[in-house]
Amino acid sequence: MTLEVNVQSSGRLLVRHHLPLAWVERALPDLCFAFDTVEFENGPNGYQRFIRSVAEDGSESAFAACHPSAEADLDTTYAMLPEHEAAHAIHGLEDAPHTLSRGLFLIGRAFVPSVSFDGAHVLDMPVDVTFHLPEGWTLIASHPLDGTTLHADSVREAQEVVFELGRLSVIEQSASETRLRVVSGDYSEEDLRPLLDLGMRTLRLARQLLGPLHSREVLATFDRAPLGLSGGRIGDAVSLLSDRPPRGTALSPSGRVLVHELIHLWNTARDAPWLHEGMTRYLELMLRVRLDELPEPVALSQLMRIYDRYRRDAGARRITDATLSMDGWAYAAGAVLAFCVDTELRSEDTDLFAVLRDARSRVGIGQPLDDASFFDALTEASPETARRARAWLEHQGVIDFGACLTRAGYVLRGVTYRDITPEGESTVLRASVNVVWPPTVGRPRASSGFTRGDRLISVNGERLVSLHDLGWALRSASLGDRLRFRVRRAGRSRVVVQRSPDLDHFARRGLRYVAVMREGATRPPSPLRVSAP
Repeated sequence: MTLEVNVQSSGRLLVRHHLPLAWVERALPDLCFAFDTVEFENGPNGYQRFIRSVAEDGSESAFAACHPSAEADLDTTYAMLPEHEAAHAIHGLEDAPHTLSRGLFLIGRAFVPSVSFDGAHVLDMPVDVTFHLPEGWTLIASHPLDGTTLHADSVREAQEVVFELGRLSVIEQSASETRLRVVSGDYSEEDLRPLLDLGMRTLRLARQLLGPLHSREVLATFDRAPLGLSGGRIGDAVSLLSDRPPRGTALSPSGRVLVHELIHLWNTARDAPWLHEGMTRYLELMLRVRLDELPEPVALSQLMRIYDRYRRDAGARRITDATLSMDGWAYAAGAVLAFCVDTELRSEDTDLFAVLRDARSRVGIGQPLDDASFFDALTEASPETARRARAWLEHQGVIDFGACLTRAGYVLRGVTYRDITPEGESTVLRASVNVVWPPTVGRPRASSGFTRGDRLISVNGERLVSLHDLGWALRSASLGDRLRFRVRRAGRSRVVVQRSPDLDHFARRGLRYVAVMREGATRPPSPLRVSAP
């Protein structure tokens, strides 16, 4: 099978598709095309948004999905109409070609069709795809190219390749037989250099912890889009879109997303979102601790925010009910489970990374994980931990995360910060203003705006039903954010405006907080206590 792809500067593709059929020695039923993407999955009617059939005279009509196969060979021409700039930035990376400010981003399955007899018997064969580019454009792919031609051994292989086309900045670095290329049409090589360095450090560390990587070529694209920060992993490529230049630290937003998406090269399990996204979220946090020596208080604070999201959204559901359509909850539920499992394993002198290495070896390097393989590896490492993990997965409602923290060497209790010295072994996190319900403020400074006995009603308009709501509101605020507390004082409603406090300066405040404190060395080692490599 061969495809000649003519690319217009607007991003429109004109594809000439040649399918040799002379080797078939019988009359054929109709041959039908299918594009294996989310947007196209509804059949021929779903194609109309992106694909048009092109006749020999250049006229266009509705795309014809099926073709009579009386001829020895089948030659078809179709036009691909890309989406607007950065369309569907997170999930749409896989759906259809879309234009960016300097070119085009597309994945092979958006324009390389599967071909079958009557939609039943799928043909597979080697595929050559040749691109014809506008003047000044460059082609970069997540697969080795022969100039501007891709040679793939199968249709599926061609469909999994990610392409960047346009006026590009490209930098690359190789280590341990893997080459990482960072590409952008919006930022300079100097802008991209820190991101390349972070990507290489992430690949090296993840290889040590999770085992070998099947990919020889890893492509990371970073482009401008006016919608904040988003990212996705497709095949052996990582795509990031942001309205700000990249920063090459695992503590930065762009760095966090890059680390997360690169870990998906090892940890992907589409049929188990808690394992695919949630556990990857936890692994990302662990690698960021090691990559940039993320302080334990900050790492634990982020984990507590993840737990807040999980608790808020879980309701009476089970972790196994999490789906990728419930995006935030899938991340949070799996990350909470991963922390609890890792804590149990570390008390037995192993860890989650070792279990995942074993699980990957069971399914084969580069193959998607499944929960059966994960639990086989977990049972091999610790039957009791596997039993607990299954119970957590099937438990309706919120699992006891406080018990996992205690097992990891922490204890939750109310304290006043002035009773703790910064030089001590304790760690205090931003949390709630009180430790009993109904909440009242105790021992405030005169300038704080609170008065002893104030009853808290809401924070920033969100009504407080329990202490968990208050803790979530305060941990979700960034340093310096203005917080509007509505309180009831002497029978009347009042508003008290405070700024979110800096953890390092809690000692200067007279308020009470819920703290997460480090206990003595008799506890099992915390998963968050890791040293830089």
